Amino acid sequence: KMESTVAANLQRQYDQVVEAYKRDKNVTLDIELVDKNPFVWAITYFGRPMTNLDGGLFRIKLLFSPRFPEEHPRARFETQMFHHRIATDGTPCYTARRAEDVKSHIEAIIEALEEEEPPYDPRTLVNPEAAKLYWGSSDDKKMYNRKLRRAVQRSME
Repeated sequence: KMESTVAANLQRQYDQVVEAYKRDKNVTLDIELVDKNPFVWAITYFGRPMTNLDGGLFRIKLLFSPRFPEEHPRARFETQMFHHRIATDGTPCYTARRAEDVKSHIEAIIEALEEEEPPYDPRTLVNPEAAKLYWGSSDDKKMYNRKLRRAVQRSME
């Protein structure tokens, strides 16, 4: 019974999130349920113009537990990504403002991706190679940006 309540909640939130992003001109997202299953969301994020992600097309899958919101959704980038907040297996490091609100999770993932000048926080460094370059010397930072841009270019192939 609880699982069907969670499914109904996720379906309602899905409908609301899709409508909200249709109206939001600042972020370009395509969101769909995988096989009409409210527990599995497929998100396609289009990189924001004039950023390092410009032109990129990133697939993200959100998997929800029947114990949502007590248990956070599992997020995974299906598109290979070189980023200090995304582990090599595609798991992003983010903090949702409201655990029960799916839109809050999506916004937090996008913020983690787009953050221009993030504060150094060892708890958020899930990709050691990317983090070392990002917070290293200016040459390291250039190398980080180059690898990030290559990942963005590969996302379109």
